Amino acid sequence: MKLFKLCLPFMLLPVLAACSQEQAAAPAETESAAATSAVETSSDTAPAALGKLAAEKDADWHSFQCSDGNTLDARYYMENNGAVAEVRFDNETLKLNHDAEASNADTIAFGNGTYTWRVDNQGSDDLYAEGNGFLTRTEKQEVASEMIDVDDIVMRNCMPL
Repeated sequence: MKLFKLCLPFMLLPVLAACSQEQAAAPAETESAAATSAVETSSDTAPAALGKLAAEKDADWHSFQCSDGNTLDARYYMENNGAVAEVRFDNETLKLNHDAEASNADTIAFGNGTYTWRVDNQGSDDLYAEGNGFLTRTEKQEVASEMIDVDDIVMRNCMPL
């Protein structure tokens, strides 16, 4: 009888361990589903200013003064596949598509894989009124014997004129 009493806790140990693993897995699954839902919701909501864009033929160019004293021109318009920003600087014109993944609650981003134009997202219905524009160029650089993408700031703190 003593042997049975001593062995009983050891026999129940695997059953108790299995129960605690099931309980731990349930909250993890719920958290994962909530995170996925939050990501889907944030990518589905586009800034209000993007819904107010004109067609390309009606989009006007606007100038931005940057912190280094240089200016760049930008215009925004809607194409079949979504919002587009065109940015002119140094005799070069970049066509940049709206990048929902790089955009967030504070920033609206447009990119083409090499260049990215970001402006504040202060909830304005007018993208031309949004300031703090940054133009960056992504380059491959070797860091610690590994090639990684590095953003080089081309123009910063660009404010509408």
